[in-house]
Amino acid sequence: MLRRYEKTLLELIELGEAVIYWAVSIALTLGGIVFFGFIMWETVRDYFKGEFTVATLELISGALLTLMLAQIVYTTMKFLTLRVIKIRPVLLVGIIAAVRRMLLIAASLATSTTRPSDSEFRQNVIEIGVWTGATLLLAVSTYLLRGAEDETADRKMEMARAASDTGGTGFTAGES
Repeated sequence: MLRRYEKTLLELIELGEAVIYWAVSIALTLGGIVFFGFIMWETVRDYFKGEFTVATLELISGALLTLMLAQIVYTTMKFLTLRVIKIRPVLLVGIIAAVRRMLLIAASLATSTTRPSDSEFRQNVIEIGVWTGATLLLAVSTYLLRGAEDETADRKMEMARAASDTGGTGFTAGES
């Protein structure tokens, strides 16, 4: 009995999935625009107060966070258009997040009015080292994936064309 409604149920689930992705994408886009506007406002305000270091650090941190949001929106849009989740933008978000964290650690050490204890300094150096390793690993992964995703997207487009040629099932004779 369920077989009779399987196609309709799958179409409803796919529609629901698309609605969720669209809603998240729109919310992240609007949130990113508002957040970046807020960061620019705060930066200008801090510059006029003469707090150049604070303003610059907030601008860098906010800009990198905005870029992370933009990459997530890009990934979502690629899924909506290609029905393939692209991993490279996700890896880029990881790289941006790691760089952002390293910059914040270095900036907090550089702008601190007190000298950190040896254990605090050692902990910060270790954390920067871990984030550096993560960044390198993500960069190598991004490099290794440079052509694989394009091939996957091409196969997905071919499958979509085949689905339209085979009545929407996506399968031709002999495939399962």
